[in-house]
Amino acid sequence: MNFIKKIAVFILIIGLISCKVTKPQTKETSYVKMYNDEPITIHFFAPQYIGSVEQFYGKYTKKEYFTIKKLIEENLQTTIPDGKTIIINFSQKAPNCFEYGQTPSDVREMAKNSIKISNEISETYNAIDFFVFTEDFFFKNIYKTIEKYKLDTGFFHKNIFTRHQNCGAFIAIKPNGHFYKYYGEDYYSQMDAFLSNSIKFTDLK
Repeated sequence: MNFIKKIAVFILIIGLISCKVTKPQTKETSYVKMYNDEPITIHFFAPQYIGSVEQFYGKYTKKEYFTIKKLIEENLQTTIPDGKTIIINFSQKAPNCFEYGQTPSDVREMAKNSIKISNEISETYNAIDFFVFTEDFFFKNIYKTIEKYKLDTGFFHKNIFTRHQNCGAFIAIKPNGHFYKYYGEDYYSQMDAFLSNSIKFTDLK
């Protein structure tokens, strides 16, 4: 990555963390389960889980928008048509994750349902959607068999989804530069609200 791109990524990170809203806490429930011979503490509707649900919003300048668009294209080896809203659905290893309590067959079915819902939202709001997962995600072997899912080069984990407490997240970037990033697994209602303009930046303050 050349110097200009490094500067652009730095600007991106600053923009993404500038505005934030967190969720209230509720009753704690947690348990330990083994995955890939590693003990994982699963926080189910616990304060730890609720605290991992975060929202960020802001607006890129025209130059910043085209820079991040180009970086996304390069890292996903794709071309994004002009005028399309960009949606990145992201899965990563994290201590807060509903999926950890599911069977592999359930995870596969959930992944397929996510693709279906995201595609429907994309068709409704003139968007293009992508699904990205990290190499250390616990269900990577399942995701690798699903064509829609792409393995992260490291770019998204390091530069866009910089919080690593919840295993699910998405970012939606509109052609006008407005973006909305959400950490949490059941997020399609938030995605729809942002894209339909029923959620305003002032509502998130």
